[in-house]
Amino acid sequence: MTFNPHDAAVPTAPGRMPVLGHVPQLLRRPLPFMQSLRTVGDLAWIYLGPKPVLCVNTPDLLHRMLVTDGRKYDQGKYFDKIRETFGNGLPVSNGEFHQRQRRLIQPAFHRERIAEYVETMAASADAMAASWRPGQEVPLKQEALTLMLSMVAKTLFAADVSDRVQAEVRRSWTTVLKGLAWRSMAPTDALEKLPTPGNRRYERATGRMRAAVIGAVAEQRDSGKQDGSLLSMLLAARDAETGEGMSEEQVAAEIFLILFAGTETAGFMMVWLFYQLSRNPEIAARLYDEVDGVLAGRSPRIEDLGRLTYTRQLLTECLRLYHPGWMFMRRANTEVELGGHLFPRGTETLFSLYALHRDPRSFPDPLRFDPERWAPGAPQPMEGAYIPFLSGKRQCIGDGYAWAQMTATVAAIASRWRLTPVSDRPPRELPQALMCPDEARMVVTAR
Repeated sequence: MTFNPHDAAVPTAPGRMPVLGHVPQLLRRPLPFMQSLRTVGDLAWIYLGPKPVLCVNTPDLLHRMLVTDGRKYDQGKYFDKIRETFGNGLPVSNGEFHQRQRRLIQPAFHRERIAEYVETMAASADAMAASWRPGQEVPLKQEALTLMLSMVAKTLFAADVSDRVQAEVRRSWTTVLKGLAWRSMAPTDALEKLPTPGNRRYERATGRMRAAVIGAVAEQRDSGKQDGSLLSMLLAARDAETGEGMSEEQVAAEIFLILFAGTETAGFMMVWLFYQLSRNPEIAARLYDEVDGVLAGRSPRIEDLGRLTYTRQLLTECLRLYHPGWMFMRRANTEVELGGHLFPRGTETLFSLYALHRDPRSFPDPLRFDPERWAPGAPQPMEGAYIPFLSGKRQCIGDGYAWAQMTATVAAIASRWRLTPVSDRPPRELPQALMCPDEARMVVTAR
């Protein structure tokens, strides 16, 4: 079947350039460009070089793609690049293999397991907060990312391995994320084969990370320990239908992506939340009252997380306004119908949770930080309008883990400190593989 996208009567976004398509706009102004697509149409074409990509811009069509027809879509080009680098882990795998991996990994993220992880999370967050001194200026983004990585590594690995893997991830991660962002938008795959300084840095960084994680997996397997770590659970997991486990290579692929998923989003939310608290004293006071009332000066426990309801509202609003998922991609694995149009197998689709969550049709005054949107009894947006951990068969398997991470960290910091930005300038939004804030230097004041 020969396919001309214009046959589908779907508009093309303005500004398409010969050969490059819309790549220059994605590189220069990616966040405004993604938000502008909703004014083009519910569906709109953009071009990554010569390749047409269908952008899905409304909650109902996104729900149709992710949930109703979720099995008709595989992961798209962005995830292909992650798979090429780190292996066929759960977030990037497709079809029956994805279903098998989800069955194998799911027990590691059951509520009972998360309850065990909360103690480690709270101890890590308490240690960071206790290390600060009144009047100290802290680089909050750096501190938060280091903390989240520490939490993930301590639950993933045995204690004697955790520090080694953390050190290599901290060394290489920024280079890897920048390289993935470029590869997902490049108009041709040939560019990543060129011996440029950027490509060489990317290859060195990914090679170091692979070596560190694969070494940790081999060490755990050789030891035969059942130490309660996530890694030991993954190595011991067996498919209930076949009795088969995962290869060492597959376990390493899963570890890479758990490290990625468990560090970035939670770390970024700390920057945005404490920035908003500094601008909204009444909101901050309410958070402090809740944390003091629930914790009474002690570390958070699993039973406390459900009682920190206003803390949850704050995090929910941060994930709405500052969602790091500025670009996701899917690929139709069969002919699909969307918005009254038929599209052939192989059609690449793209959507932005950052843009979705700022849509004024779903969220009045969308740029205003307002945790009361999520108060008990408040009217909620339509289905598909707010999906911070995606939905359908691809809903994030670790969403409960992420909520526990973020809640425990906010409680640990807020129980001790007020954070005041050094600069009046808000953190800049930096769209890389994810949309992240730039560094936010804060002065800590004892409460």
